[in-house]
Amino acid sequence: MGVQNALIEGCNFFEGTSGVTVTFGGPVQFRKCLFDGQGLVALFPSVNSYVAVDSSSFKNQVKVLESREGENHVTITNSVIENVTDCSFLVSYAGDFSVNNCDLAKGDRGVVWVKDITNCTQLGVLNMAGNYWGTDNPDSIQAWIRDQNDSEEACYTVDYGLYSDVPLPAEKKSLGNFKALYR
Repeated sequence: MGVQNALIEGCNFFEGTSGVTVTFGGPVQFRKCLFDGQGLVALFPSVNSYVAVDSSSFKNQVKVLESREGENHVTITNSVIENVTDCSFLVSYAGDFSVNNCDLAKGDRGVVWVKDITNCTQLGVLNMAGNYWGTDNPDSIQAWIRDQNDSEEACYTVDYGLYSDVPLPAEKKSLGNFKALYR
């Protein structure tokens, strides 16, 4: 997808190699979408793209997102990731990168895998605070992250800051109908 200012809402992406590739685009926003069963990656922001995801679900993925070219800008909020086989996020290069208020899933390589870059000149930070990692044990969370703490050639550290000890729903439920029963 190479468009400017796109809003994709309520769409379902089933199977295939990848759900969506965004190249030189942005901002491209995904809201209340479902990505299910992609054979390689659900979202691939390629070459200086801007991707924002809110209140979406990712199921049965190899990887949810792979950021490997250019200064990609990625924001994922209020979303649920379930059943990944490799990792949720594979990062080589990123610009602004934040994943907040989400339920994350662990694959064979953990949740976040930052690849080694032999010409790494500047250390960046991936903002992943406020998520539910499937545990409240900081040692387990750190074990599911491969970043600068694990390899000097990884160009990023992951800030998982404060994390949630309970699952975070992708959509907030309204109590309006429930309250109406007691009026």
